[in-house]
Amino acid sequence: MADEIAVFPPGPQEWLTSAELVRTVAPSVKGIREELFGSAKPPFRTLTAAVRWIEQPAHRQRPGEGRDEEALRRIAEFTAEMKELTGRSYSVRLENPVLSYVKSGEPWIRRMGCAPGSRLARLASVSQAVAKATGWPEGQVVTHILTGRQPTSPLATIKKREGGATLPAGEHLGHKAVVVTFEAPELNESQWRRLRQKVRQSWNAGRRKALTEKDKVVWKAVQRCGGVPETGRTAFWEQVREDCERQGVYYSNWRGPYMQYKRFRRKLDERRQ
Repeated sequence: MADEIAVFPPGPQEWLTSAELVRTVAPSVKGIREELFGSAKPPFRTLTAAVRWIEQPAHRQRPGEGRDEEALRRIAEFTAEMKELTGRSYSVRLENPVLSYVKSGEPWIRRMGCAPGSRLARLASVSQAVAKATGWPEGQVVTHILTGRQPTSPLATIKKREGGATLPAGEHLGHKAVVVTFEAPELNESQWRRLRQKVRQSWNAGRRKALTEKDKVVWKAVQRCGGVPETGRTAFWEQVREDCERQGVYYSNWRGPYMQYKRFRRKLDERRQ
C-alpha cells in the first residue's frame, strides 16, 4: 500500500470548508450510523473506543459466510461454460473491501480487509464514497462517522509508491515514485521549501545532489568505449577521458572520469533501493 503523509495542517479556509461539507454529507453519515448502530448520533466518544470496535474480529465477518463456497462453485461452472462456448479461458478476481482508519498518535494509515457484506465492509463503502466526494482522507471520514470528529483536508499530501517486477529474462527491477497532491493553492515560500524537504525525505535522498550533465557525458563516453572491462581498466578510463575531452569535459588524468562514474553509479543504485 502507498504511504500517505500529511505535509501541512489545514488553515482557516480548509477548516471552514470542511465544516460546511460536514453539514452537506450529514444525511449519508447519519444513515450509516443508523444502519450499523441504530442511532444517528456518533456511537463512540473517543477514537480509542472506535478503533477497539473496528479491530474486533467478529465485526469483519458476515452472516452465512459459508455461502462463499457455493458462489465460487457457481462461478467455476460459469467460466467453464464460457470456455466451452468461446474457446477462451476466463479468470475471476475476488477482492475483499478494505477499511482505512487511523489510531491516536500514529501518523500513518491503517488498512484492514473486510468480508463482503460485513458491517465493516458497509462502513468502508460509505467512507470511500464520502472521501471521494469531499477530498477528505478515508481514515478521517471513518473517524467522523464513528466519533463525530470533524475531518479536514491538509494543504498537501505526499504518497510514496513502490513496486517492481521480474522480467522474462530474469532481471528484477524496482520502481519508486512520490506523488504530491495539493488540496489548496495557498502555500507560502516557507511551505514550498518544507514540501521539497519532505519529498527528498520520502526518497531517502538526504544531502545527495542530483545527477548532472557532466555525469551524462561520462556515461555516454563509457558506452562508446564498450563498457567497463574486467581487465585493463587504466587504459580504458584513459580512453574515456579522451572521449570526454572531445565533448568539452576535461579531466587531468584517467582517475577523474573513473571517480565521476563511480559516484553517479552509486546514486543510481540508491535511487532503486
